[in-house]
Amino acid sequence: MIALALPLGLMLAKSLQDATGEWVGAANYVQYFSTPALFQSIGNSLWVATLSTVITVPLAFIYAYALTRSRMTARGLFKTIALIPILVPSLLPALALVYLFGNQG
Repeated sequence: MIALALPLGLMLAKSLQDATGEWVGAANYVQYFSTPALFQSIGNSLWVATLSTVITVPLAFIYAYALTRSRMTARGLFKTIALIPILVPSLLPALALVYLFGNQG
């Protein structure tokens, strides 16, 4: 709990100060939330999230339905392809280390 709460508390305390370290309270937050670009970026983020959800969920449902309810050929291959995203997070650090240290190890 300390490892999580202490850094977050320090960041919150720092956000209530200006660049010189003087206490300004919520003035930084008022300035940040008064910029119109913030609301445009929130709108863009929501638009991208909604669009990707509307596209991905039906495609994933059709893929899963085809795997479980049909007798398609190479069903095992398609099941393996569907499991690749589970394996990728563990492979990426390993590949990054290989690229970082190269062939010399």
